[in-house]
Amino acid sequence: MNIKIHIVCALLLLAVAYTTSAQTPVEETLRRADTQFDLYAYNTALNTYNEALKTDPNNSYALGRKADCYFQLNRPSEALPFYDRAVTLGQKDAEIMFRYAQALMQTGDYAGAKRWFNQYAATNPAAGQHYAAMCDYANTLAQRGGM
Repeated sequence: MNIKIHIVCALLLLAVAYTTSAQTPVEETLRRADTQFDLYAYNTALNTYNEALKTDPNNSYALGRKADCYFQLNRPSEALPFYDRAVTLGQKDAEIMFRYAQALMQTGDYAGAKRWFNQYAATNPAAGQHYAAMCDYANTLAQRGGM
C-alpha cells in the first residue's frame, strides 16, 4: 500500500513539474522571435513578434522588441509608436528607453529624446547625460538653421 501511495505522489509531482515548466504559446513565439532577432533576421523577427502580439496585444516586451526590429532596420519613425506603447504599458528595460530616445533623436524630436535620455541616466549616468547634452546641442543647431 505504501508503495502505491509513493508512486501516485511521484506521478503527481512529475505532472505538476511538467505543467509548470511548459511554455505558453506566446512565450514559445517570443523565444523564437528573440532567436531570429539575435541572428539579425529583423524582418523575420518582426513577423514573429506580430504573431505574439495577435495573441497578447498588450505584451510590453513584444512591443519593445518589435520597435527594436524597426530601429535596427533603420525605420525609426515606424519604431516610435511601439516604443511609446511598450513604455506606457510598463516596459522598464533601460535599453528600450535608450533606443526609444535614439529613435526620437533620429526623427528630430530632441526634447522628447532628452526626456528619455535623462530617464536612461538613472541606469547609466555618463551615457545618459552625454546624450541628453547632445540633444541640447542638436536643438540649438536646429533653431539656428544648421540642421
